[in-house]
Amino acid sequence: LGVPQANELAAEAVVLQYTDWLDQDNPVKNREALDDIVGDHNVVCPLMHFAQRWAERGGTPLNPGLNYTAEEEALSRRIMRYWGNFARTGYGQRGGTAG
Repeated sequence: LGVPQANELAAEAVVLQYTDWLDQDNPVKNREALDDIVGDHNVVCPLMHFAQRWAERGGTPLNPGLNYTAEEEALSRRIMRYWGNFARTGYGQRGGTAG
């Protein structure tokens, strides 16, 4: 299933969440669902957990009290924009080219 340590209830919840019930026998959609399961389990969930823990412990991007230079702030905003673009489109930069 892609989440080997899941108990029966958790495995059923995963199936319910990721199955396209209007086209449940479509092998392409099922392959994409499995890819989403593995990606969410191995990347998205750990990153969300990390981000939450980071914020709880004082991770404060661009906190004015930390006296970042204008250059550091611009770099931070550029990196955040790249990550946002990557999350939305799969490409970090606006031009639509991977790299």
